[in-house]
Amino acid sequence: MNNNEFPKTINTAHTEQPVQLSYPVIVPEVQQVLAEGSIAVITILCLTVLVHEIRLLVEASKS
Repeated sequence: MNNNEFPKTINTAHTEQPVQLSYPVIVPEVQQVLAEGSIAVITILCLTVLVHEIRLLVEASKS
């Protein structure tokens, strides 16, 4: 085989590119922060609704 010839089989084990993920990977710490933030937002919304309902009850009791 001459030095100018390419081998008939090419080892591609070292030439393959790593697989690119099409979605972001969220580490557990970030998942925990997102969960805590979601719980905080839901809690604030529930408290807002509760305060609104209490105000309605107070107004209704004054009438």
